[in-house]
Amino acid sequence: MAASKDLSLIAKIVDTGDIRTVYDAGIRVENFIETDARLLWDYVYGYWRNKATSGDVPTREMLHDAF
Repeated sequence: MAASKDLSLIAKIVDTGDIRTVYDAGIRVENFIETDARLLWDYVYGYWRNKATSGDVPTREMLHDAF
């Protein structure tokens, strides 16, 4: 089974560390159809916006541990 577009986008963000481009393009949690992708987006976005980790995105390992 092929990965969904939603999950593929989250994977791309995590692999590249670039959430800024996606965020600047207007992508928000409402744009994701799948519940899993919404949960992952919230986690990745929250991590990125957190003052202690600002500008960074979590690794795949961190996502695996969190979910």
